[in-house]
Parts: sequence; structure tokens; C-alpha cells
Amino acid sequence: TLLILAIFAVNVMGQDPTKAWKDAGKELNKYRMDSEKVDNLGNAKTKIDEAIAGIDQIAAKLHAKVYDRAGDIYFDIANNPNLKAKTPTAANTSMEYYTKTSEIGKDFQKEAGGKKLPDLGNVFVKDGQDLYEGKKFADALAAFENALACKNKIAERGNKASLFLITPDQENAIMLYAGFAAYNAENFDV
Repeated sequence: TLLILAIFAVNVMGQDPTKAWKDAGKELNKYRMDSEKVDNLGNAKTKIDEAIAGIDQIAAKLHAKVYDRAGDIYFDIANNPNLKAKTPTAANTSMEYYTKTSEIGKDFQKEAGGKKLPDLGNVFVKDGQDLYEGKKFADALAAFENALACKNKIAERGNKASLFLITPDQENAIMLYAGFAAYNAENFDV
């Protein structure tokens, strides 16, 4: 009876966070092999959220890997129109996890996180454009500010080879549209 109760308690409490992290990776790989299987990406999100919630139960040496995988999953969600609608802050969450990876990771993990920021910056620029055209000016402003934050994080890492915002004209254009968005949102301080 005690064994049955223990098994039931484990099932009710959820999965082991380390196993959830590994399962999230498997689901992400399945999705990346066949992007039509959107359910796999949804499952990966569920699993990685479980892993993040229980990160204290995961060995500290794996934390950077967990945050990096979480960043990857949320990045893919931000690039999938079907899931992005359900998780509109996916790009923000991805940036948060990549930043966390670069704060606590080893040098190679910090470098890997830095290499993902240009793609994420481009997601923010596209989101900002779409939101601006949809007259969602406050959200467009936030997206443009996040794009510029990605650029700053790239510069902090000294990644001069990045193709994201390498010219002053591109950066000025984003700042200009961020200003238009702030003005139209009546956020005059920004």
C-alpha cells in the first residue's frame, strides 16, 4: 500500500526536473526534424517549464544547459505563428533565458548564447514592425527596445562578426521607429 501511495505521490507531484529537461530536449529535436509537428514544441515547452520550476533539484553544473535549452524552446515558439499567438512573450522569455545562460555558464556556453542573440534580435525587429503596423504601439516599442538590448548584449560580448544591426543606419532606423511607437503610445518620456 505504501509503495502504491509513493508511486501515486510521485506521479501527482510531477516529473523529476532533470528528466523533464532531457524530455524537453527530445521533444525539441522531434519538432526541429519535422516542423509540422507543432505538438512536439508545445510538449517541449511544458517539459522545460517543469524543469525551470524545479531547477533547484537539478545539479548546479547543469543549470546553464537547462536555461540554454529553455531559450532555444522559447525562441522556436517565437518563430512559430501558431504557438506564438498562445505565448506572445516567447521572445522575451527566450532572451531572459539566454541572458541567464551567459551569466552563469562556462565560456563556451556564454559564447553560444551570444551567437543566438542576433537571431533573437531579428525576431524582435520583425515583431516590432508587425505590432507597429497593427497600431499596437506600446508593444511595438517594447519589441524595438528588446532588439536594441540584444544589440547591446552582442556588443558587450565583443561579437563584431554578428550580422545583426552592424550599421549605424540600421540601428538608427530601429531607434526612429521606437520613437514613433513611443510617441503614438503617448509615452513622451521615452
